[in-house]
Order: sequence, then structure tokens, then C-alpha cells
Amino acid sequence: GKKELFAEAIRCDPGKCSAYNSLVVELSTGQAVQLHAGCVLNRKQLFVAAVHWDCNNSNAYLNLGLELANGEKVRLRDRRVLDKKKLYLEAIRCDSNCSSAYCNLGIALADTETVQLHDRRELDKKKLYAEAIRCDPSCYKAYCNLGKALEAGESVSLDDGRMLGKKELYVEALRFNFNYSKAYYNLAYALTAGETVQL
Repeated sequence: GKKELFAEAIRCDPGKCSAYNSLVVELSTGQAVQLHAGCVLNRKQLFVAAVHWDCNNSNAYLNLGLELANGEKVRLRDRRVLDKKKLYLEAIRCDSNCSSAYCNLGIALADTETVQLHDRRELDKKKLYAEAIRCDPSCYKAYCNLGKALEAGESVSLDDGRMLGKKELYVEALRFNFNYSKAYYNLAYALTAGETVQL
């Protein structure tokens, strides 16, 4: 099947980063695969290998960050020890338009925490979500998370010039994914008694 073919692609060319990423997609959580010479790797180890073979591949860093639990760290083959936040920062370093990396970095930050990007910009959760929207204006999770990060009555200016508050951000999330339950839930809590909203 697919697993065996991706494993064979890695055997033929161990430096093919995309083969590691594709192989992981075929594995269930907790599952491992045997590669050449009896080497058995789990999902996390396959992503570490992908980073090793292509240290400028944003998806490898992003996927490894998604694989880690909060507070967990991973040692890369170059001896660096990185947590989720640092992996997402590496993904952004590799691709400054990686919407998912900005969004997931925002999720990983505490409410009052900031992070410095490689270009020296200091961003908090709100700015990270706005940056995710700039990179991908259809990133519904970023709209919803930005709405959640705002205080009642607060609004944010997006890159396209629009000023949106909590409710408008949730509506915007639903515009891009009408089945996103989190946006409906958060929108319901943002409304005052008797207030309605046009979707």
C-alpha cells in the first residue's frame, strides 16, 4: 500500500523530505513504520527526519509542532531542543506566509505572552492571528481565535483595512467554514440577550 511505497521512496532517497511527511499522513497516532535496515520510526521521529533532510521546509517544522503535546520538547538531529513555539517560529522563518504556523503559534502562546519573529517583530496572540489572516484570508480558525482573544467592545484592524470586533470575526469564520462549531459557540456567547446576527 501507500505506506510501503513511501517507505521505499525513503529507502531510495533518504533525503526526500516530502516522503517522510507523506508517510506520516498514512500512520495512525501511536503507529510506527519500519524503514530500511530495520530502522523503526514513529510519527514524531519521521518529522524529525524530515527536518533533518530539509531544514528549510516549513511543513516539516509545522507538522512536528502539531505532533508535540503542550510543554513537550523534541531534540533534532542537529542537537537543538525545540518546543511547539520554537518549531512554529522555524516554520515561519522558512515561509513567512505560512498561515497555519502563525495561527498555531498564537494558540500556543499564553494570553499575555509575546514572541519575537526572525525579522525582529514582537507579536502577541492577536497580532499572530491577524498575520495568519493576512497570509490566508480564508483561515477561518484565525478569525475565530482572534475573536476569542479580543475583549468585549474591542476591535482589530486587519491588513485589508477592515475593523472587526468579536462578533464580526466569528461571522467571518463562518463565512469560510459554515460548519465550524467553535465559531457558532463563541458567537452565541458574544451576543447580548435578544440580539441576533445575520449570517
